[in-house]
Amino acid sequence: MKKILLGSVALLGAAAFTGQAYAQEGLELNLSGFFVGAIGYVDESGSSSGSRDYATGSDSEIHFTGAVTLDNGLEVGFHAEGKLEEDSASDNGDFIEETFIYFDGVFGKIVFGNEDGVADQMAVVSPTLFRGNTINDAELDLSGLATVNTVLTVNGGGDDFSQKVMYFTPRLAGFQLGVSFAPEVDSDTFSRSSSCGSAFCSRSEDDYDSLLEVGLTYFAEYGNDVDLGASVTYLTAEDEETDSFISDDPEGWAVGVNVGFSGFTLGASYADSENIPRVEASLGGSSAPGDYQAWDIAGTYETGPWGFMLGYAEDEHDLGTFSSETTAIQGGVDYILGKGVSIGGGIQYIEEEAAISGVNFFDEDATVVFVETMINF
Repeated sequence: MKKILLGSVALLGAAAFTGQAYAQEGLELNLSGFFVGAIGYVDESGSSSGSRDYATGSDSEIHFTGAVTLDNGLEVGFHAEGKLEEDSASDNGDFIEETFIYFDGVFGKIVFGNEDGVADQMAVVSPTLFRGNTINDAELDLSGLATVNTVLTVNGGGDDFSQKVMYFTPRLAGFQLGVSFAPEVDSDTFSRSSSCGSAFCSRSEDDYDSLLEVGLTYFAEYGNDVDLGASVTYLTAEDEETDSFISDDPEGWAVGVNVGFSGFTLGASYADSENIPRVEASLGGSSAPGDYQAWDIAGTYETGPWGFMLGYAEDEHDLGTFSSETTAIQGGVDYILGKGVSIGGGIQYIEEEAAISGVNFFDEDATVVFVETMINF
């Protein structure tokens, strides 16, 4: 697989630039991006709750994109993303996080560079109105307890920064297949304790070889009223670490489906993985691998500039004598103020429980009332 993908990039690159070697002008880059910010009232209670009553959070990026269509009909493009704020969960110290080129033609699309793997890109999860404050794959976590994630990544998304080669087939009869491969993945996201034999040990550097991701999506319209979207994704890698509590290589699969009709969208997703590090509030924000299952279900209704949503999610994390469970529910309302600008608010309730050998040692819950604004440019 590795040789096939790398060889395809080399051959396609040669074909793309045949007869174009003397081009005098480069791509014209376009500028885009987003800002999402939130403020919320947080009511915490439990075994380790703090005194925090209010929390804020924001996330923003700037994107540079450009593309040209060659005489032979092949589209060649470039994309780069700059992180305008430090992300403590996955920051690698670079302003530019993702850079890649792509070749898009009748054969499909080939991408090379630092980019999300297909298990992330092609995942279908339940619908939401918000980008930051979500109960699944949360970008902003005002509660500090939002762990549910049905999107497959390794190192908490640290694999986004690794070099990959990926291929997407043309969409045929609604179906599209994607494959991505990263020869090596490095991350310094997590901290390492001095007692690494413990089940609560987390590593300062998680190194993987041969990260392979596969995704299959299906999108179709039925009449003028019903839209259907579904995905199946798979991820596997070879773990280079030799820590005693790691017994097998990371592996996981996920499924998701959305159905839209008459302004309503209903959806659900499920993920099952083994030995992929997860960040747990009950471990003080540190990471541990193990068996992990998560699912979510949600619905939205949009009419004019207004949107309404309700969602529910759960996860379970099992690491030998250690286990944890998280449940989350969220409702919200969103209003589109104008082109690229929206504001909304909602309420979340999230609870996490953890136990050692069946004895509960962590029981925390938080109710969050938040306001979130989103600007796209």
